Amino acid sequence: MTESHARGRRQPPIWLWVVAGVLLVGVATTIGLLLGNRGGGPVPEAEVVTLPVPTPTVSPIARDTGTPFYDALPSTVLAFALSGTGQDEGMVNDGALEAYRLQYTDGSATLTLLAGQWPTTDEAAAEYQTLAQQLAVEASASAQPGAEPSAGSTASPAGPEEGAVLADGQEVGRFTYAPHADGSATIVWSNQSAVLRLDGPSDVLRDVYAAFPL
Repeated sequence: MTESHARGRRQPPIWLWVVAGVLLVGVATTIGLLLGNRGGGPVPEAEVVTLPVPTPTVSPIARDTGTPFYDALPSTVLAFALSGTGQDEGMVNDGALEAYRLQYTDGSATLTLLAGQWPTTDEAAAEYQTLAQQLAVEASASAQPGAEPSAGSTASPAGPEEGAVLADGQEVGRFTYAPHADGSATIVWSNQSAVLRLDGPSDVLRDVYAAFPL
C-alpha cells in the first residue's frame, strides 16, 4: 500500500461532514430556544391603573360655624354631600359634651352619622364599647333563622368585624363593622375622645369610613 493511498483512506466521507453540519445547526437552534425561554430578557412592568377619587354630584347644604368638633365634621366625603344636620340628644344623655346627627347623600343613597365628643378618652372608650355591644346584638338578631332578608338583598349578614383605628401608625381607638340582612351596614368607632356611628349601604360604607377625616 502506497503512502498516498493510506492518506486517502483516513479522509472521512463527504456525507459524514454533511450530517455533522446538520446536527450542529440543530443543537445551536435548540440552545438558542432554551436560552430564550429562560426569561433572561427584561420583564415588562405591570400597568398600575389609579381610579379617580369619587366626588359629589350634589352640593352640600350650608351650615353655620360651630364648635371645633362640629366644624371638623366634613361637608363632603367621597361622592356624598351633607344634606342635613341637627343635635343628637341620645349621645348627650350618655355623657357627651356635644353630639350631632348628620345626613349625607350622593343623590340616591343616604348615610346617617352620629358623632359625639366626650370629656375624656376613657369615657369615649366606654361609650364605644356600649355601642359596639349593641351592634353585636343587632347583628346576632338579624342572623337568626327567623330573620328573613328584605326584598332585593342578596347577602346574608356576617359577624361583626373589629379592629384598631390608626393615625400616623398609632392606635387612637377601635372600630366595629357589621353588615345587615337588608344590604345596609353599621360601623361605630372611637378616635381619642370622639365616638361616631355611621349607617348606610354596605357596598359604600367601608370606603366612606376609610375616607372619613375624623
